[in-house]
Amino acid sequence: DMPVPTSQRGRVFLGELKVYTRFPLGLFHAWSYIHLDTSTLVYPQPLGHRNLPLGQQSQNTGEGSPHYTGGEDFIGYRDYNVGDSPRHIDWKAVARGRNWMIKQFGGMSAAQVWLTWDDVSMLKNLEAALSQLCLWILVAESQGAQYGLKIPTCSFEPNSGEQHRELCLQALALYALP
Repeated sequence: DMPVPTSQRGRVFLGELKVYTRFPLGLFHAWSYIHLDTSTLVYPQPLGHRNLPLGQQSQNTGEGSPHYTGGEDFIGYRDYNVGDSPRHIDWKAVARGRNWMIKQFGGMSAAQVWLTWDDVSMLKNLEAALSQLCLWILVAESQGAQYGLKIPTCSFEPNSGEQHRELCLQALALYALP
């Protein structure tokens, strides 16, 4: 991975890349330009202050089915990630000076979350809404939840895993672009 600064989301063409060295001890400088005929996809920045839309009524079915269902059985620990719910942090381990860990729960029904455009439509602008959805996708994935995404241009049924996450993030990255 190599970070490339960008100010826009969507498809970004890399173009020209300067590779240089100052070896040994900065005595010599050598450089070369590499012309890249490739592009990459830039996702929205995962930002937001809103929690996952848990326990709300689903707005895409006329029924009273909740946005989120989850199990109650403890199934293990995983490392803490930014955006994790504070109520799942193992505070006793933190108090003992151990790494921050998240308690994972499961059960007969796997956690399921619907992330919809209606959940973010009140945010100040398009990029803020996409950033919030991006954060929710990453949080839901890290918590092992099955999540679905419903935005005006497409819809993905609840699922989980790397391929599903990439599909959802690609949809956000390319949303409302020419």
